[in-house]
Amino acid sequence: MSQRSIYLTAGDSDLRKKAAAALKHEGYRVSVFKSVKELLSSAVDGIPPQLIIMDAAAGGFEACARIQALSDLPIVLFVGEEDAVDAWPESAKPRKGTVAKPLDAAVLVQHVREVFRRMDEREKAARRDDQVMVFADVQIDPKRQKASSWYGDLTLSPNEYGVLFCLMSHLNRPVGRGELLDRIWGSEKADETRVVDDTVKRLRRKITRTRLVVETVWGYGFRLRARL
Repeated sequence: MSQRSIYLTAGDSDLRKKAAAALKHEGYRVSVFKSVKELLSSAVDGIPPQLIIMDAAAGGFEACARIQALSDLPIVLFVGEEDAVDAWPESAKPRKGTVAKPLDAAVLVQHVREVFRRMDEREKAARRDDQVMVFADVQIDPKRQKASSWYGDLTLSPNEYGVLFCLMSHLNRPVGRGELLDRIWGSEKADETRVVDDTVKRLRRKITRTRLVVETVWGYGFRLRARL
């Protein structure tokens, strides 16, 4: 796998140096910028990075909302207690989460590893997207993004189809709410898991005539099984 590219900026030079050193030691290619403006200029004029890490207190809050409105570039923000993340509008909350200040380098590295792990899984799933899948009496055709049963086509919304596709792609294990958020909505924020539950509820109503059952794995997510 090619070396991952990360753009990093923070208002505090010690924070920049500590974060960059930890990520470079892990094998990532890290480009360090003194300001958000400098980072954004490089991202626009050069090759976009695979991950952007910014400091909420040094322009990252505003930049995050602007970037996420225009692209799907993954963003992580450094935040302190004074940043009051819970009060931020949804558009300003980074899709790939936050890392607390004062910085624990090990926590940052683990967070970035998890971000890239999930991105890898999404890429692998995309490569499987042209394969028709069948489980119990339901068939999914990814090319058409349609699901059907013995009773005919299932009328699913894009998000309902996405949930069913993810569950059918991982019959050997439960799929977590956070993973569903990341794969379908492009977000890993725990406070948005309600949207997953609501989508599953609608999906369950639409598959009642089939042999499929979406089981809840309490405190984690969901799995798919077939009725006899």
